[in-house]
Amino acid sequence: MPTTTYRVEINSDHIKDAITRAKAVMPTGEVIVFSDQKETGLQLRVQGKQAFWTLKYYNWTKTLGYAHPDKTNHLPSIAAARTLAGSAKDVLDDDPELFKPLLTKYYGAAGRDVKKAKKEMVAVSKGWTVLETAEAMIEARTKPDTDQPIKPNTIAQFRLTLRRSHVAALVKKPIRDVTKADLDAIKREMDKDPQGTSMIKKFVSDMRSILTWGAAHASDMTGLDPANIWWEMLKSGKKVKAVTHTPSIDDLVKTLILAEEYATKPIPGRFSEGKFGVGDNVLNALWWLVLSSQRATAGTRLRLVDFFPDPKRRDSGWHLAFWAEAEMKNSKAFVLPVPPRASQFLLDRLRKAKRNGESDWCFPSAQGKGKVALDIPVDRNSPGGIAERFALRDKPTRDKIAQELKKDKNWKSPYRDLLAENSIMYWSPHDVRRSFTEVAEDHGIPGGASAVLAHEVRLTDDLLWIDNARNREAAAENRVARVTKLAYGAGQFIPLKSKAMVAWTDTILNRYEELSPRHQVIKALRNRARVEPMIYKDITSLDSVLALANEELPEAIATARKQASDQAEIFAEFSGRTDVKIQHMIDQKDRMEKTAETLRKLVEEPHHFLSSKTLELRGKTLEGIMRPEYATFDFVAEAPEYLKERNRYIAGEISKSEFLANMTWKYGFAFSMMSDSIYLPGKNPREALEQAA
Repeated sequence: MPTTTYRVEINSDHIKDAITRAKAVMPTGEVIVFSDQKETGLQLRVQGKQAFWTLKYYNWTKTLGYAHPDKTNHLPSIAAARTLAGSAKDVLDDDPELFKPLLTKYYGAAGRDVKKAKKEMVAVSKGWTVLETAEAMIEARTKPDTDQPIKPNTIAQFRLTLRRSHVAALVKKPIRDVTKADLDAIKREMDKDPQGTSMIKKFVSDMRSILTWGAAHASDMTGLDPANIWWEMLKSGKKVKAVTHTPSIDDLVKTLILAEEYATKPIPGRFSEGKFGVGDNVLNALWWLVLSSQRATAGTRLRLVDFFPDPKRRDSGWHLAFWAEAEMKNSKAFVLPVPPRASQFLLDRLRKAKRNGESDWCFPSAQGKGKVALDIPVDRNSPGGIAERFALRDKPTRDKIAQELKKDKNWKSPYRDLLAENSIMYWSPHDVRRSFTEVAEDHGIPGGASAVLAHEVRLTDDLLWIDNARNREAAAENRVARVTKLAYGAGQFIPLKSKAMVAWTDTILNRYEELSPRHQVIKALRNRARVEPMIYKDITSLDSVLALANEELPEAIATARKQASDQAEIFAEFSGRTDVKIQHMIDQKDRMEKTAETLRKLVEEPHHFLSSKTLELRGKTLEGIMRPEYATFDFVAEAPEYLKERNRYIAGEISKSEFLANMTWKYGFAFSMMSDSIYLPGKNPREALEQAA
């Protein structure tokens, strides 16, 4: 017999049903599955004499416990099953071998307390891992009464060290099993990296701190012996010339989102300045430095004439950015391909930014507003100054704080470290280049990073822009042709750079779309603009499709009545025979009851049939014929809340006028024949989307 699956939000009735079926004993080969819609992967399965909970997660299928029989690993409620399933997923993600110990503790000493089971399971089976010890140390050293406080930047650095690919295996290892040989091997791997020197220094320092704290404060959980501090022998053997940072993608993107927020309001503590915290053009310059990974000096000095559509890839959306020899630090000309998505993103920002007349620069300075009209780009230090001010690292702020504290040691500062408050490690625009290298290597394009960050080609022609007002258009056109020739014919590695730039800019923009509140609003509006017209079409054609469904109802009742009668006759025949096995009688009774229940619902509660049938018959309505996308639209997945109101109307629980009023209140629909729009004024998501975008 086949497996029957019901996708439901499992409740006590489903559990009772499963237990009843298990007690009656399921036929050989027949399986009933209740798949929970609330906790993905959680199932209540009925097979043979058992009703048991399973978790399907990636390639695993794990038994969590039993609803029946209740003698071993009894898991009686859906709440307990969901909680255990969620914790089981975490354990499977971290170390699948700990799944059985989790269940052992859960049903044993932990008294069905999942949190307690996880703690005891880890402690008893393996002890704290390196990562768990580090997190425990951070938690302890950030408490108000700690004698070893650590700052947010230090915490960010600890976590940066532990998320490096070189230590991926080490962080999952029980810390008591870590050896000096393990750490030395990681040092050798790090030494192969261009940033290996500073990386090794921080790795050695951070690991010594973690191990020392674990031995001194948590030897019971780590298994480290305070009398055997072998890690004191661990040395970096390196000398770092300067402190560098490799910000994470989240560090970069969250800073940009903060900057967007303070483009419309003052930074805390600076209200007296009477202006917004971040200027449009400075913010755009910071965005460009992140997307392009170029040095601040060259990156901010990008002329409009040097950012143009790639003539070799017409209508593709690709652009080229160009810097001549005299504008580059190492006097080497450079051409950077910019992917369509990043180009459009930058161009949209440039169009919306406030500009000083006919500036030649992509990022013009606000100094042009003075008495003397200056057409200059933003200062190369201005984009990096955003993070400095957010982190209270700029000199004016530091001087102001020092002056006030000198006058009054109890002075309460109005300034806030916005980076620390948002768990962002401080970074400078130059640090972006190291992040770019990591992403390019992760995508298997290490050569692409070198091509984008290095400047390989020296020009024989002088392409430094000299403005000639009389022949500006012709000069610009000639310049584009010459730069294109350079890009594709002088070893500029455009295909390789293009691959690296796509990987990098998509990484930044994807994360920006995930984290940006503004983008989430836009995403929600776009979804409304897609889904709500389908709902409106369904509302306006519902009565006609309901009439079609009602026409099919009598035939459905007749069919169900015959099936119920047939099953009842078979059961009656079985009852009068002595050669029929009891299990066959049970199965036949179940079939008889199911067909009888189907008939009862069709007769007494026909709205169930009508609700389902009206969705099936949409394609036969005029709206469905004219709009195939409506006929195939998945209302169950896309508009479940609407279906609830729709079903209430079909069931007669609410009148047509109440139904329409509810839809107007929820979606802002206008059902008047006099209206040119499906929406009331101010309710159209497309209009809101245009304003938000």
